[in-house]
Amino acid sequence: KVEGMLKDLSVSEEFMKKYLLAYGGTLTKKHGAIDLSVHVLSSNSWPISQDVSCSIPKQIGLMQDDFERYYKEVNKGKCIKYCIQMCTAVVEAKFGPKNSKLLDISGTQALVLLAFNEVASKKAVEEAEIASKEKEVEEKEEPERPEQLENARRSLSIEQLMEMTGLKEEALKEAIVSLSTFQYPILQNLNDSTPLRLGASKADVQPQKEGQKQVQIGKKQVFRVNL
Repeated sequence: KVEGMLKDLSVSEEFMKKYLLAYGGTLTKKHGAIDLSVHVLSSNSWPISQDVSCSIPKQIGLMQDDFERYYKEVNKGKCIKYCIQMCTAVVEAKFGPKNSKLLDISGTQALVLLAFNEVASKKAVEEAEIASKEKEVEEKEEPERPEQLENARRSLSIEQLMEMTGLKEEALKEAIVSLSTFQYPILQNLNDSTPLRLGASKADVQPQKEGQKQVQIGKKQVFRVNL
């Protein structure tokens, strides 16, 4: 099986080179700064676990469709199936105006962070529209505090994340836990009084030790992204 695995990797690498050579320029125009690299693996050689269902973001889905279309043109009669549980992603996270980091994360973790990114963008547009309308009317109620607005803009509950990502509860919780522990404080549990510092690095925080309180997650719990 090891020989078959190595062969799959070698064949995939050559296939991606041909794909990018044929459509690289077109892909850049269509998808901007997002890069896609695909490994086509044989289920006979690789220990592919049970499929994890999810909702792929539209732009990523379009890139997958482009690759699949080319693959089927070259390999008549064959089909491919994407496995999110075996995917990885490198995303740029901005912890502040001059503090950007590249995060090497799993596919499910990427889906979670993209959900927060999507809702933040939508709420920013909504807030701009509301602010424009409020200029025309007199304020009758005490405005929300800045921290309340910030939490609302960057927060999602487990139920909302399940709906947006399409992940089942177990798979979603695994991604949430890995993004909200002390070692990787990307997400903060707003139902937990323990604060997580914004942009904390591995050197700034202590990893969770055996016997310490474990992260407990319920559907009603709300998480805030620290980006």
